[in-house]
Amino acid sequence: MPEIKTRDHVARTVRSMNRAHNLSTRIKSNTVRSRDDQIDEKQYAVDTAESGAAEMLPHASEFRIRMKNRNDVVDEVGFESENEPTQEPARSKTKENLVSRSRESSRRQSAEKQMRTGEKRVKTVQPGRSRSAMASTQQEVFKRSVVQKTREKTMLLRQRIVSGIKHVLKRIREAMKSLIAALTSGGAVTVAAIVIICFIGIIVASPYGIFLSKDSEGETIPVVVQELSNEYYKGIEDIKNSIEYDDIEIRSNDGAYSLRWDEILSVFSVMLTTDTNNPVEVVTLDSTKKDLLKTLLQEMNAVGYSVETETYEEIETGEDDYGNEIEEIVEKTKTTLILKLTHRSAEEEAARYSFSAKQMAFLNDLLSGTYSTLWAQLLGGYSSGIGIIPSNATWIGTGRYSWPLPVNGDITSGFGWRTDPFTGEQKFHGGIDIGVGAGTPIIAADAGTVTVANGVDSWGGGYGFYVIIDHGGGDETLYAHCSSICVRYGQTVQKGEVIAYVGSTGNSTGNHLHFEIRDNGQKQNPLDWFV
Repeated sequence: MPEIKTRDHVARTVRSMNRAHNLSTRIKSNTVRSRDDQIDEKQYAVDTAESGAAEMLPHASEFRIRMKNRNDVVDEVGFESENEPTQEPARSKTKENLVSRSRESSRRQSAEKQMRTGEKRVKTVQPGRSRSAMASTQQEVFKRSVVQKTREKTMLLRQRIVSGIKHVLKRIREAMKSLIAALTSGGAVTVAAIVIICFIGIIVASPYGIFLSKDSEGETIPVVVQELSNEYYKGIEDIKNSIEYDDIEIRSNDGAYSLRWDEILSVFSVMLTTDTNNPVEVVTLDSTKKDLLKTLLQEMNAVGYSVETETYEEIETGEDDYGNEIEEIVEKTKTTLILKLTHRSAEEEAARYSFSAKQMAFLNDLLSGTYSTLWAQLLGGYSSGIGIIPSNATWIGTGRYSWPLPVNGDITSGFGWRTDPFTGEQKFHGGIDIGVGAGTPIIAADAGTVTVANGVDSWGGGYGFYVIIDHGGGDETLYAHCSSICVRYGQTVQKGEVIAYVGSTGNSTGNHLHFEIRDNGQKQNPLDWFV
């Protein structure tokens, strides 16, 4: 086909009408895209926006390969010179192929547009955009996508690791509690089993190792506790022997008269085993550990005293010189020794030594009540209760209180002044003594909250093992000289619930229950509440 030229009057140039030749030249120079190429580029942009950066590079590679193959085809067809009419059949065939592919691509694009109806429209890539700029943008998007996905996977993995660690620690802690309980109740067989699984070392090196001291060699916790308790009460006796008095009264800053050995030992155990500079076990005791335990005892249970005198008048009966009976008013002075017990709680002692959060967690756990049975087995004084039981006593309550025993018993000592069975001196008795057999259940006279549950100090300031229940409104009841108790501090009890068992601990000459009723701290005659 001969070359046909036409003049462009606007641009004042001459253009060739050989469209096949012009198209070949412009494709080779990358200054124009065929309609099929434009469709591919538009489709590529849509696919890029919808599929994400992760799928962009494969499409870009495919597109570059297609362009290279198409250029090769153009070269093979023979668009070499605009003055070679011999290549017309090839050019016509190529043109037909281009038109055919363009129509097919148009149909495909139309179908895809119908499928994407309602989807968000995206800006297509302009045909004249630089390939290098587009590839650079694709790589940046891809990198950002990879970084974001990596960050999300890292955060998810971190969360799973933290959750797993917490779960493992929780299971270990539960296993340790079960293991300690099994150890102290199962005897030699359990000990052998624990040694076999090599878990005993973990407990020994922890604050819970305190419960293993009972079966250790040498000086054990129960032996040292008894020794230090005797020294403590000997100090009180020395104060009493150094002063002449008519009466003695014990006052406490928290209403308790006993040594809270569970709190002392908890502070002692946590302090030693969790020392970051020099952690040591508490199963075995030496002179250094004993000195520390004695220091904690004195700091948490300070003893002071004072003396109060009271002048009063008393009528005495006598005879005059003639043998007549006469009454005479005599002025007398009463001297009362006041023993002052100042108790410091485990939390207060921990603050004194600046316990860390980890140490406080151990301390609170040891005193949570979960280990009351273990403390009882270590020190003696706790037992299991049997719930609420009916009372067959004929004493009938006239107010809020019921009889504190399931049987009557004998009133062996009443409320008021009496001859002290230990000193032989006149002393005020602040309750009633009910004589019953050892092990008789003691029941709560009314519902309330346990404010004192001494099951670790058998002397208990003279009360032995004892319980105090707060019934609200300033009303309290006290149950003393128990053989064991089965409630813990802060526990809520119901009327008729078994709280302890009758014994003869503390200042006692035999098995009986010492029962007190208090109104805003003032001791009342319990028999005034029963008929």
